Amino acid sequence: MSNFSLDYCIDEFMIYFRSRDLRRRTLDSYEHTLRLFERWCEVELRIDRIHDVSEQVIRRYITNLQERGKYTFYADEKSRGTNFPERRRDYRQPVTTATINNYIRNLKVFFNWLDSEHWLSKNPMKKFWNWKNRTVTNEETQEQIQERTLFLNGTIAEESWFDDDVTPQLFKDELMSGSGNITVWINSPGGDCVAAAQIYNMLMDYHGDVTVKIDGIAASAASVIAMAGTKVLMSPTALMMIHNPLTVAIGDSEEMQKAIDMLSEVKESIINAYEIKTGLSRAKLSHLMDAETWMNANKAVELGFADDLLFKADGESAAAEDSFVFSRRAVTNSLMSKVKSHHTPSELAKPAGTPISELEKRLALIKP
Repeated sequence: MSNFSLDYCIDEFMIYFRSRDLRRRTLDSYEHTLRLFERWCEVELRIDRIHDVSEQVIRRYITNLQERGKYTFYADEKSRGTNFPERRRDYRQPVTTATINNYIRNLKVFFNWLDSEHWLSKNPMKKFWNWKNRTVTNEETQEQIQERTLFLNGTIAEESWFDDDVTPQLFKDELMSGSGNITVWINSPGGDCVAAAQIYNMLMDYHGDVTVKIDGIAASAASVIAMAGTKVLMSPTALMMIHNPLTVAIGDSEEMQKAIDMLSEVKESIINAYEIKTGLSRAKLSHLMDAETWMNANKAVELGFADDLLFKADGESAAAEDSFVFSRRAVTNSLMSKVKSHHTPSELAKPAGTPISELEKRLALIKP
């Protein structure tokens, strides 16, 4: 495995993604981030080869980003002489969290691409997906065929795919690099709904059967990806969870309303995927999402979110009596009902703590 220079790897990365007809702003962002990282490695650590970049190097660089001020480090002397960073009002001000997150995302995409090209002995920035190929025997024809397996482990895209052209393209290139049926193993608590939606669309559009196997958990956004399976199988110990989409919003009432409207539309788009797979009514699916519903394998099969169980005995089917569903809202309502049943209305209405009149009397006693 060749130990290429960082400069050469960045050049090849940029050539490849320029050929994908991505936006100029996106390409400029990646080149700026990577050239800064390359120069930092060279100046601070005397590293110029890709195999010398370890997880420890990445951590040191992120720490440096957090500690150094704005425009105190530059890709080359030419940019310093042209832009005069010392004259900026925000010179040496802390680098924003948004900027640091963008740098981290760009580095992840870069190293994931190198990994997909088999240029790395070890990826210092692990991605949440991984492909493996193996040779299996077709039971009907007894032919030796290549089986492609996709593993989705951990959070689906820690950095959102919103406004990211490169990562989705990288995932699609890997998906379309082969042919035939594929198996997708999922063990994920969820993550970015934009990434989940794009992965779902790519799998639905794939020319071949997609067998989804859930061996741990498929929660939130991961459950959306699972719906792309031609067949969805769950381990007897696996769980699936569906709920309403979440976000964080800052601003006035108009901004809050925009966030509410956006979440409503995202919810409707998620229901589309659930409806196609399960055949349940949109109202039923909406109620299940409102309640943050957890399902074991049997319940998921019963409701249509999964087709069958993994590792079951021949002829065995999912047992309805063993199905289980947990609703956070149902548990809360049940608890409140029990609290009310043990107290009279007058007791519930009685305010807790010391009355104001009693506090005033006590205050009067200690006044000089």
